[in-house]
Amino acid sequence: MKTVVGIRCAAIGAIEINLYELLLNGFNHADVYFLVDSRGHRQTNIPESQIALVNPARQFMAVPDNWGWLCGDLFYYAFAVKVQADFYCMVESDVTMTANTVRNIANELGKDNSDYIAQGISPADSSWMWTPLMAPFVKQVYASAFPFTRISRRALEFLFPQRRLLNHLCIAGGTRIPNDESFVTSGLMNVPGFRLTELTSLIDLDTSKFSTVYQIPAELCDKDGFIYHSALPGQHFYNKLISRMTYDLYQESISARLDYAFLGDSRSDQFLEVFWRIAPREILAFAAEWEQSRALAADPSFP
Repeated sequence: MKTVVGIRCAAIGAIEINLYELLLNGFNHADVYFLVDSRGHRQTNIPESQIALVNPARQFMAVPDNWGWLCGDLFYYAFAVKVQADFYCMVESDVTMTANTVRNIANELGKDNSDYIAQGISPADSSWMWTPLMAPFVKQVYASAFPFTRISRRALEFLFPQRRLLNHLCIAGGTRIPNDESFVTSGLMNVPGFRLTELTSLIDLDTSKFSTVYQIPAELCDKDGFIYHSALPGQHFYNKLISRMTYDLYQESISARLDYAFLGDSRSDQFLEVFWRIAPREILAFAAEWEQSRALAADPSFP
């Protein structure tokens, strides 16, 4: 069974090169590719043969560029057109693990012939934003985590025409297009004959730091047996964390994000203290207005 691996990214930079080199601990260099979105720029020291695609959205589905990222399965179809294999792994560029963990994953994947392997394969909650978008097309909506997945060629051959049809129906109807994890998981779970397998049922992995919501400093991702997401190095982590924290003001979930990022130790409180001290004036102004509105809403005399 031939398995190839694609690093899904918007550009090829230091983060992507590090992940490429990490994956070589378990996979042959000729079988690891960069799956580059159209907005990215190729790096000249990477062989052209390693670039599996550019601009999957327009080339394959004629949908706006931003859907190339939301619909990660588009990368899979382009990968299968470019490279002949039995199985295709796709790893987002902000996934990381140790070299030993890569070797273990590669070894265990090589023994299994499931059509789709991912973490968190389960019926989707009705409150999930993609559930009402996918529900008109299937009996039951399912979800999974898409940062690290593996899929068979025969599953891709089944899904590709289904994705084209679904996208055109959504565009014609003026509705949003279901994302990758809702479409792929639901599409395969609702059809007999495909085998879907939970990643952690094959491999002894700790996924407590494998999130589609939170970020963690890559420098802390050094334990064997863990798979980490979203892991970002240095300033990349802090830029993303701060941007997400401003959004968290609406959600009252800053503490949860920091506990995840810093493994729940005292750095959470320290970072939050510094964040508020250096936060831009408009963030502080918003925070004050938000706190005031919450106080007014709690006042019985407030209409």
